[in-house]
Amino acid sequence: MDGIRHNPRNKIATSAVSIAELHSILARRGLGHRVDWVVRKVHEASDVLVPSEEVFALAGRIHAAERSHRRDFSLADAILLAQAKGLGAKLLTHDRPLFKNRQGVAVQVLHEPR
Repeated sequence: MDGIRHNPRNKIATSAVSIAELHSILARRGLGHRVDWVVRKVHEASDVLVPSEEVFALAGRIHAAERSHRRDFSLADAILLAQAKGLGAKLLTHDRPLFKNRQGVAVQVLHEPR
């Protein structure tokens, strides 16, 4: 991730939906007390973007199509894909092959540092 973040040609953006996911993940792991620090770090490293109504409409269509053959595909996943597609952006994720070759969006799966 550092190579991506420190390349001046890259512009890093985070969906506001991912902020909600961070709150959920940290709360479920008993780390709710760390959420303010984590969210601050996200804001320092990227622009946080709120999805538009057009993104939500596209996300609804993506969600319906994906759920017809993949039951674990969430509405949040669809919003992230729609937002990346609307921006013409590459979607960076740790979320395994869930996003692989989806809806014409370039996806790069990041691996956790060991």
